Amino acid sequence: GNIEGQWAIKRGKLISLSEQELVDCDKLDEGCGGGLPSNAYKAITNLGGLETEKEYSYKGDDEKCQFNRTEVAVKINGGMNIST
Repeated sequence: GNIEGQWAIKRGKLISLSEQELVDCDKLDEGCGGGLPSNAYKAITNLGGLETEKEYSYKGDDEKCQFNRTEVAVKINGGMNIST
């Protein structure tokens, strides 16, 4: 949701990105068992981006990574923590 929000601020429209891609392809965390946002940002950066929800739809289960670099909709350079 955070990346989607930043995309909307920058581009003026909301995009629905794939949660399932992180569940399946983020090897730094525990899939459906959870994980850390900092690891998710690292995984997205290492993969080369995120696909849309339409291209890599949510299954709600840990599955084999089906990431397709040609379907990437959003790329990031990393993440940061912001304290209040």
